[in-house]
Amino acid sequence: MFHPLIPPTPYHERYCSETTRHSLSAICEARTGRKPYPWQLDCAEALILGIDCIILAGTGFGKTLPFTIPSLLHPNKITIVISPLNALEEDQAGLKAAVVNHETFDKKLYKELKNMNYQVIFTSPEMALKNNQFNSLLAMPAYHKHMIGIVVDEAHCISQWGGDFRPAYSELDKLRSFVPLNIPIYATSATMSPPVLAEVRRILHINPVESFYLNLGNNRCNVTQECRIIPNATDTSALDFVYEGAESADDLPCALIFVNKVLDSQLVWRRSQEILPTHLQNSVDYLNARRSSPSKKLVLQRFQDGQTRVLIVTEIGGMVCLHPVHQHQQ
Repeated sequence: MFHPLIPPTPYHERYCSETTRHSLSAICEARTGRKPYPWQLDCAEALILGIDCIILAGTGFGKTLPFTIPSLLHPNKITIVISPLNALEEDQAGLKAAVVNHETFDKKLYKELKNMNYQVIFTSPEMALKNNQFNSLLAMPAYHKHMIGIVVDEAHCISQWGGDFRPAYSELDKLRSFVPLNIPIYATSATMSPPVLAEVRRILHINPVESFYLNLGNNRCNVTQECRIIPNATDTSALDFVYEGAESADDLPCALIFVNKVLDSQLVWRRSQEILPTHLQNSVDYLNARRSSPSKKLVLQRFQDGQTRVLIVTEIGGMVCLHPVHQHQQ
């Protein structure tokens, strides 16, 4: 199928928005089997035009597709994705993707990156800013010619994690010094209050007047809030109602239980093991940053397959857990 080439800037005399959107929609449907929503085409076109974007939408809305579609149309282009997680998105529509972190970065991967063998590169703020070999690649003019843009996933982490926990988040403004001004930044989040939005714009040097901003909201009609009084923050028995009376896995709600600390996730999980009968204990698990990469993948797979019904998570869980019917307990 022929797809008209898209000029690199909106000022090119041959540029046509209608043609661009038609091409993006056609190749997306051909490669993924579904048509993009108009707002996804808006975001993808903004990236192609070199316009900074901030997209606020709930988990599962499809925030990643807009930065994927341009790479489908231009297979020789590269997108850099800054993510707080050392994980690769499973479905990248057949694009060549790589994870670049302290565990994967070696001479072989460096050579492949230098040869531009990948269309989507997932990395962390620490890797992009602190690793001299890798950020020297990002600063190469040859890379700039092929770069669609820089994606900052879970951009609210700039505000929440930019202090002592992961200071590299507060230094992401340095990304602008690596690349020309015409390379856009695409920042996404499911939750960003006005003060956080202002801070993200300040740190990423995104001008609200000259950028594309889209807030789709994150209201979930299948999520309800309930308040319960507990004696203190360590009273794990306050969650007993989740497990009580369960005789089979189907009796357990499909739920995420959010806690503040790594230790809390283990304590809440231990309490569940004390209450549940032996044959249901494997239906509850926990996920936090301390678990190994293979362990995280296994835990997530079991949750997404429905083998794990209740998953106790720290903040990391809100970023990596996708389940079609999950409910939230907090």
